[in-house]
Amino acid sequence: MPANNLAGLRVLVTRPAEQAAPLLEKLTAAGARPLGFPLLILRACHDPDLKRVLAQLTDYAMAIFISPGAVRFGLRALGTTSLPPGLNLATVGKGTARALEAELGHPADICPNSQFDSAGLLAEPALHDVAGQRILIFRGRGGREQLADSLRPGGARVAMQKSTNVA
Repeated sequence: MPANNLAGLRVLVTRPAEQAAPLLEKLTAAGARPLGFPLLILRACHDPDLKRVLAQLTDYAMAIFISPGAVRFGLRALGTTSLPPGLNLATVGKGTARALEAELGHPADICPNSQFDSAGLLAEPALHDVAGQRILIFRGRGGREQLADSLRPGGARVAMQKSTNVA
């Protein structure tokens, strides 16, 4: 059987329901018999600090989105599809960049071309000289602090806002 032939193979897809459809379609097109079985439900996180921080968004130089869920729920919390001019938008991966473009109508300013994680984003030149910049990171509840912990020693003032909750 060729490596790209999934004919008859049963595949259990555990991604959240709202994220599973593209993968289920690709698996079916490759001949697999996928079964959607979501193990997580993504919901908006009710962070009492979020509204205060969003009201000060014009003070930030950059907003970083960690996941498609962080895009969806973070922008919903904003209540608008327009962001302050000059605010650089960064994502850790292509899927998050696609979600951002779908929601806002324009692409991310910063997205790694490979290594789609915090380390890949930190390797981008725009994140090398962040002294004095205010950076807002949209992430899920319980998300790792690696990105913020790596930006602060360079002089960035980082705020981390929980926009997604996993159930």
